[in-house]
Amino acid sequence: MAGSMRGPRAKVERAKKHVGELQATLSGLVYSHTNNPDEIVTEDEPQTGNRLYKIGEIPKIPDEIATIAGDTVHNLRASLDLLFGQLVVANGEQVGEDYLPISNTRQKFVTRCKSQIKPRIGEDAFKLICTTEAYRGGKGDALWRVHRLDIEDKHRLLFVVAYDFYSFSPMIPTGVFPDEAMEAFESMGIFLNPARPRARLEEGYVLLTDADTSTQKTDPQFRLDVSFAESEVVQGKPLLPSLVELIQAVEGTVEAFAPLFEPI
Repeated sequence: MAGSMRGPRAKVERAKKHVGELQATLSGLVYSHTNNPDEIVTEDEPQTGNRLYKIGEIPKIPDEIATIAGDTVHNLRASLDLLFGQLVVANGEQVGEDYLPISNTRQKFVTRCKSQIKPRIGEDAFKLICTTEAYRGGKGDALWRVHRLDIEDKHRLLFVVAYDFYSFSPMIPTGVFPDEAMEAFESMGIFLNPARPRARLEEGYVLLTDADTSTQKTDPQFRLDVSFAESEVVQGKPLLPSLVELIQAVEGTVEAFAPLFEPI
């Protein structure tokens, strides 16, 4: 049997669809003082009269986001395991409880490759496996992160947390544009990215200062960034870009083995 790339590629594509679903869900996390008065509160500075938009309560991140992230990671790990299974098939062996070797250290990775992996696959495939360096700190560190996150997701939700706001809707002074233009701007959902470092949100955190409350459009909307939390693997890293990076790493690894298989 020649083996096939169909399964590994299908799992990567499924991971991409999960990320697309996650992106749509995250784009819906929009908060304002009017619609979320507990999360976004306002306060006037006595000295300046400026309106402050602050975090009242930490916004609650839906569990759905964590489950979609977990599904993404699981499909990536499954892609790698399906790949290794097809390498076994291509070598004329029967697939058992085989999975792509990923280890915490280089020594464990090398030892397992030589003792358990090499007898199961062809020489060319073995060389490619070795070049993945799929261990913590190696060239394949991203593969190790996929492996660890997949394990964590089996025991608990991949916890996510709201960090600094990703963007906010511009407060356009009233009277500057005709009402029709203002309605068009609002329907487009225009948001601006803040030019400051990200920080974990805390109660009382100031999101925005309204320097002229008498002329500015009130009630700006805020989109919050969402990051991993409580995981040493990716703690504090933005959720969506991190998952995209993992997809790219797994897809690149899978496609590196494509020349070993006959065309489907």
